[in-house]
Amino acid sequence: MTADRDYGCRQALEYFEALTGGETASDAKAQEHLKACSSCASELELRSRLRARLKAAVRGELPMPGLHDRVRATIRERERAPRSSWLPNRVMLAAAAMASLCIAALVVTRSNIAPSTLAAQDEFIGAMQARVAAVFGVGLGDHLHCSWFRTFPSLPGPELTSALGGEYAPLAKIVRDQVPDRFRLVIAHRCSYRGRRFVHVSMKDDVNLLSLVITDKQAGESFPASGGTVAGGIQLHHAGVDRFQVSGFETADQLVFLVSDLRPDENRNLLAALAPDVNRVLDSIRKG
Repeated sequence: MTADRDYGCRQALEYFEALTGGETASDAKAQEHLKACSSCASELELRSRLRARLKAAVRGELPMPGLHDRVRATIRERERAPRSSWLPNRVMLAAAAMASLCIAALVVTRSNIAPSTLAAQDEFIGAMQARVAAVFGVGLGDHLHCSWFRTFPSLPGPELTSALGGEYAPLAKIVRDQVPDRFRLVIAHRCSYRGRRFVHVSMKDDVNLLSLVITDKQAGESFPASGGTVAGGIQLHHAGVDRFQVSGFETADQLVFLVSDLRPDENRNLLAALAPDVNRVLDSIRKG
């Protein structure tokens, strides 16, 4: 049997790709083409395996901020690019299928996993905090509460940083000067979470989100006496849970954290670069 050339591979694959996971193909020509065309049958099998593996991979994961928009932008660029042949090769088809599945999976994951109410968010934050030492959970909790579950306003720099107050205002520039240019300032304010007050500076790019979080020590709070790394004479400490990295140091009366979804080494190195200048600002405020 030969494939129906009036109903080609492109039409068949586009039809099957348009089906959602729970639908059954009803187009007779597409079904007939699939039976006759071993290439399309193999391609559809590959896409089905990719879909199944992706669904399994994202189950229980929280998508990174901005990833949805970045995937869409990548697909738009691919669509505008000239094609070398009327039918993309196997690798390109697999990549396109994966990109489409990423968008679908992110929508499902965001609605099913990302907490949509304050109570659910607090439950999620508590679960993350419970998986690191209590002192690291302090900074992680405020980052998740104030940055991760947030739609960021489009405010000009001066208006945004004014919420920090004069004494802490230099922190925004310190962070801005150390992070890569692709990041933009999205939070610079004082906030509170679970009755505790914080100074909070956040920056994000299309994928990553990071926060400098500062709070006054409470009784008995301190980082471990040993371990970690040293930068500019300041002892730095590090922890991680899932995609979140938490690095920190302490002064006589404050805890300082850098929380992000960067790689562990990137988070550590960034705090090492920030720590001396942040410490000087805090020391100046303390001496008042």
